[in-house]
This record gives sequence, C-alpha cells and structure tokens, in this order.
Amino acid sequence: MDDFGLAVGPRVSFTIDEGGAIRIGRRVQLREGCEVWAVGGRIDIGENVFFNRFCSLIARGGIEIGSDCLFGPNVGVYDHDHRFDDDTRPIWAQAHRVAPVSIGSNVWIGANAIITAGAQIGDRVVVGANSVVTGDVESGTMVAGVPAKLVRRL
Repeated sequence: MDDFGLAVGPRVSFTIDEGGAIRIGRRVQLREGCEVWAVGGRIDIGENVFFNRFCSLIARGGIEIGSDCLFGPNVGVYDHDHRFDDDTRPIWAQAHRVAPVSIGSNVWIGANAIITAGAQIGDRVVVGANSVVTGDVESGTMVAGVPAKLVRRL
C-alpha cells in the first residue's frame, strides 16, 4: 500500500463542534458517505484503518480507535446515549449519557454493527455483522449478536 495520509470518498463529512477534536493517523480510508463528528468530544483514529461506506463516528466525550482496523459498511460508533428518564421533557431535550469508547488494534467490525457508549473492545477482535456491542470485549475473541456475546477465542 502506498504511504498516503488520508483517502476520502465522496460525501464524507468531518464536523468539529463545541471544542471537539479529530486526530487521524496515516493510511486511513473513509469510503462514500462516512460521517466523523466530534461534538465536544475527541476522536482518535490510529494508522492503517479502513472505513467502508456510510460509517458514523460521533463523539461527545471520546472515541479511540487503534491501528490496523477494518470497519464494514454502515457501522456506527457512538460514545453517548439519549437520556429519557424525565417524563416531563421530550427525549431530544434531555441530556446525554456519555461514556468513552475504546477500540483496540487489529479489529474487524462487521457490516451494520453498532458500538455503544462505554464499549471497550480489546486488540485482535472480530465483531460479527449486525451486532451491538454494549460493554467490554476481551482481546483475541470473536463476538456476535444483540447484545454481542462471546462466540469463540481467536
């Protein structure tokens, strides 16, 4: 692979709001329609990371991604959830619950997977397509399902 910095496909958007920050390592590719949005949070992406079409990374606190990772199409990574415990206010008007997300190195996240607030994924992990990761994933494992559970050790 050539030693390029950043390869960006059509309709990719980068947004930095409310003092957020984005740091991207070398040899990162974002295919068509990806969204990288630091809404007061920080997004750190390591080297040699590939995002297939229509991935979303949205941080109000922090999202950290290691090196040598693959993201299938339509993967969503969010470090926040909407609160909904105040029944006198619409959900959209309530505060967010924010918890950092960490994705290790040498990780493959399959198509349509969702990584939620507080998820901590170790190194050399495979996340099956259509899975929802809600907590900790041990290094050297494959997880799948809703919520994602251990399938096997690698």
